Amino acid sequence: IHLMLRSAKTGLGTALRAGFLWCLERDYQFLLNLDADGSHDPATAPAMLASCQQATTDVAVGSRYVQGGGFAGLGWHRRWISRCLNVYATRVLGLPISDCSGSFRCYRTDVLKRLDFDQLTCPGYGFLEEILVALHRRGARLAEVPIQFETRLSGQSKLSLGDALGALKVIHGLAWRRG
Repeated sequence: IHLMLRSAKTGLGTALRAGFLWCLERDYQFLLNLDADGSHDPATAPAMLASCQQATTDVAVGSRYVQGGGFAGLGWHRRWISRCLNVYATRVLGLPISDCSGSFRCYRTDVLKRLDFDQLTCPGYGFLEEILVALHRRGARLAEVPIQFETRLSGQSKLSLGDALGALKVIHGLAWRRG
C-alpha cells in the first residue's frame, strides 16, 4: 500500500490522475480503484480482477444497475437521482454500460497507457465519465460487474451541487468532443 497524501482539496479527478500516473510508472498489469469510505466492499475486488483477466475486458466497472447490483442503506431520492443521471450520461456519451459514475473499477494498465493524461482535464467527479469515454473511444472494452453500493462507514460526502453541475458540464463537453 502506498499513501499519496494531498494537503488540499483539488478534486477527485486530480487525485485519480495522480494515482493512475504513479501506478503506470510501475510494472503493474492491473489497477483497481475503490472508495475508501466503506461504500465499496473490497470482497468484490477478485470479481473485478477476474473480469479484467478475460480477453474480452479492458475495464471492469462496478455496477449498481446490473443483475445482482444495487444500493444498501440509501434513500430512494438519492438512488433515483443517481439512476437518472447514469441513464442520461451513458446515452449522451454512447457508453455501452449502465453505470458510468461509480468509482469502483479495475483497469488493464496497458489500455491506460494509450491515454494522454494531459488531455484528461476534469478536476472533479466528471473525471469518472471522462476517462471511460477516452478509453472507449480508443477501443477499450468495458464490462460491468455487479456491486452493492453501501452507505459510507466513515466521513462525509464531499460531492457538492457545484460538483454535480460540473459533472453535467463535462458530460455535455465530452459528447461534443471527438478523439
